[in-house]
Amino acid sequence: MKRIKKYILKLLNIVCYRLYRMSGKRESILEKVDEELIFRSWTKNNSHCYIQSRDEWSNHPELDLSIIVPLYNSEQFIHRNVDSLLAQKTYFKYEIILVNDGSKDSTQRIVEKYRDENLEKIVAISQDNGGISCARNIGIANSKGGYISFVDQDDWVSEDYVEKMISTAYAKQADIVKAGFCDIYTNRIRNRECNSCVAYDGMKDRLFCYKSYVYPGVYRRELFEHIQFPVGYWYEDMIIRSLVFRQAKVFVHIPNVLYFKRFHSSNSSFTIWDVKNNKSIEHLYLSMDIIEVNDLLNLPRDIWLYECLMREYGFILSLRIRYLEENIKKNVFLKACDILSELYKDEYYEELSDENREWQSIFANREYKMWKLKCGHYFV
Repeated sequence: MKRIKKYILKLLNIVCYRLYRMSGKRESILEKVDEELIFRSWTKNNSHCYIQSRDEWSNHPELDLSIIVPLYNSEQFIHRNVDSLLAQKTYFKYEIILVNDGSKDSTQRIVEKYRDENLEKIVAISQDNGGISCARNIGIANSKGGYISFVDQDDWVSEDYVEKMISTAYAKQADIVKAGFCDIYTNRIRNRECNSCVAYDGMKDRLFCYKSYVYPGVYRRELFEHIQFPVGYWYEDMIIRSLVFRQAKVFVHIPNVLYFKRFHSSNSSFTIWDVKNNKSIEHLYLSMDIIEVNDLLNLPRDIWLYECLMREYGFILSLRIRYLEENIKKNVFLKACDILSELYKDEYYEELSDENREWQSIFANREYKMWKLKCGHYFV
């Protein structure tokens, strides 16, 4: 019944959006943003995506690849995960960095057993609970590989994951290699394959062709020389497309399905997407931090940064804040409009697709009603 209701509301939203567009009665909001209301609703923390230097790194990596696995109460899934990483058929030298993020179950005992039986392959790190960003960051800091890869605790990889990813990285001198993956649900399986791609002069218009999930991929570790995952934030993966992808000079995508993503009821992706929690305002704060780090990295404020943020402020932002109070939601939207207006240049218009021109018009004219209708959440 709940699914039917959602479907009906979605259809109603589409009809209203099209009728509203045809009517030509598009209402803009002229009032200023109430930034105090946003800040009172959820205070920005002091975590930053930028790091000054990584003195702990040696200039010459000892291994080909470091695979970082953050773990929290993972006793149910850890064996499938780690066994798949140990079973790699490759001559490349790699390490598995298991970071126990303050687990309260038997995760630490299992990690220690794996380490003791695989001293040449596994690095075990234990820390007080700090979240997935903190776990990934400590893994990066302790990595010895020329490339870095991230595998979530619920997931596993094919036996040729390391071989295919690293051989491709060396052959193409790539900064990033991404691959196809498979979503594993309780009652269905879906392959997420993409066409092969090699981009030698930066990703540019290919930036939006490929999923910006942190998995499955290998990243030249220098891409993280001045970047870290924002500790304490939701949506920490936002930095992959907007900062990590945009640094890459050579990007390669291979079509092989090499990574298996397990979905279940306790996945964090389910718990943070479908809740009424003002912490979702962190999506806005993190985007503001990304602009600051973009400048610190001397990346251009170009159309690709503009389109990155415009996409973030479209369906994704609407979906994340859809259950917040109406006045908070409206002011977050208006703040997003102001941020985009500072980044926009008139010459971008000719390069935008028809779809993105519609988005650009919505943000430029501060059309809150149209934004909700286009995002499909007007009746939420």
